[in-house]
Parts: sequence; structure tokens; C-alpha cells
Amino acid sequence: MSFENKKVVVTGGTGAVGRAVCEAFLKAGADVYSSFVVDAELENLSPALSESDRFHTEKVDLTDERSVATWYANIGRPDVVANIAGGFSMGPFAEISSEDWQKMQAVNLTTCFLSCREALRKMDPNGHGRIINVAAWAAVGRTGGMAAYTTAKSGVISLTEALAEETLLQKITVNAVLPTIMDTPANREAMPDADFDAWVPTANVAETILFLSGESAWHITGAAVPLRGHL
Repeated sequence: MSFENKKVVVTGGTGAVGRAVCEAFLKAGADVYSSFVVDAELENLSPALSESDRFHTEKVDLTDERSVATWYANIGRPDVVANIAGGFSMGPFAEISSEDWQKMQAVNLTTCFLSCREALRKMDPNGHGRIINVAAWAAVGRTGGMAAYTTAKSGVISLTEALAEETLLQKITVNAVLPTIMDTPANREAMPDADFDAWVPTANVAETILFLSGESAWHITGAAVPLRGHL
């Protein structure tokens, strides 16, 4: 699958999952534009990213309308947008503060909304356009103690479905992937006694996003694809 001469935007592309996605698109020939927030993440980039002249990073506040619009204006017309940026928290519902609730909506749903909106404003409705949003399996396979997070990710799924209907007669598709626990260093550190083999490798997440971004997936839109591993 080739993405040569394609512009690919990845929000949160310097995180564990984002790096895998960016590396996969670079390997397939794309020019990749990644946002980041945490400066330290730039120190953990693989040589495949840090040494590539087709990998571009910019510090962007994805919750800020003007920042997102400026970033997209500098990039130009994207062919593929993968919205990976987000955050996670959990705890009993009665203990969720209003601040924590708003933060989960902002980092998961508002970031996706603003990126999708700018992408659709820039994409050619008669050309190749792909938007893939990262939601979560927990948003449909409910889990207690994650109300703020799952509500935000449910919104990502609803947004995906709504945009897919709006673009149904265009050559733009909008889909979502729903991972369970992904095999990242942070998750291994947080759950050292878990069965890591049951988790979804980030490389597999990247492969699914690449498939949904390809020409052969032109007929798939409005899907919410479970990436469950063995969970």
C-alpha cells in the first residue's frame, strides 16, 4: 500500500501509538505532519522519525480553535487525517470533579471535533480524503469507573457517524477504531502483572488505520472497528 505524495496529518503523533502510526505512513511513502504537546516526547522518537525529512512536528494546542486552524493552514490540503490525541482517567463517578469531566471532553472530543472540522474544510470532496478517529472499545463495551472517558469517546463515535453521513456522496470517508488496552510502555508500567499478549500491539493499530486510509477502503465509511485483542 503506497501513500507516496500523500499528506498525512496525525494528531498526537509523538505518543506511543502515534509514533507507530507515523512510522507506518512514512514507510508507505507519505509526508507526515504530527502535532505534539509534551516536549519530552520528541526525545523518544525513533531514528525512522527523527531522521526523516518527510516527518514534520509542530506544537499545537488541539483544544484551541485558532491553534488548530493555523496548523492546518500551514499544512495545506491533507489526504489523510488520523486523530489519535487524547487522554485517559478513571475513578468512581461520585468523585469526578467538574474540572476532570471537562478535561476528558476537551482532550478526547473537542480535539477530534476541531481537527475533523479543519480537515473537512481543506479536503477535496472529489479527491482522496480519509479521516480515522481513535475512540475506545470501552465506549461501547461499558466499564465502570470510566464515565468521563467513555462519555467523551462515545462522542467521538457519534461524531464519526455524523460526518460519514455528511460526506457519503463525496470521496471522503470517516471511520473510527475502538482499541481495548494497547501494548504501550506506560500500560505495561501501570499493569505489570497483566497478560501483555492479550493487548493490542501499536503496530496492529497502525496497520488498521493504514488500511482504512487506503484506496481499497473507499467503500467503508461510518464504521467503528473494534480492536479487541483477547479482551
